Amino acid sequence: MTRRRVAALSLGALAAAAAERREREKRPKVKELEVVAVSAHRAAEGIELDGRIRNTGVRPLEGLALMFSFYADEKKPLTTQSATIDEAVLTPGQECTFRFAMRDVPRAVSFTMQARDGAQREVGVSREGPFPLE
Repeated sequence: MTRRRVAALSLGALAAAAAERREREKRPKVKELEVVAVSAHRAAEGIELDGRIRNTGVRPLEGLALMFSFYADEKKPLTTQSATIDEAVLTPGQECTFRFAMRDVPRAVSFTMQARDGAQREVGVSREGPFPLE
């Protein structure tokens, strides 16, 4: 009788954990970073990206790296390049500007933005694009 009770309790706990995991996966991802403004254009040495971002989350973002995914005409992904912002910590509500020089991507016409913190955790980005590459 004791073994049956232990087995039943174990199965119940596993089912509850699986249900909670499914529920967590259904929830929309929290957008902790907002793209306030961004522009990109080709220069002699590559692609210059200028912009401003804001921490819209409730916790500080440390070691924030921005990833830029470049796309061709048919929205076909070409490459992704990344760079770390100058601010070591971006506190909730704080804005910062960035200016990056990236390698040229000859067929690219647009790009999107993603972000990761210093612990390599994905950070949700609102208004992530696509943006035109001028």
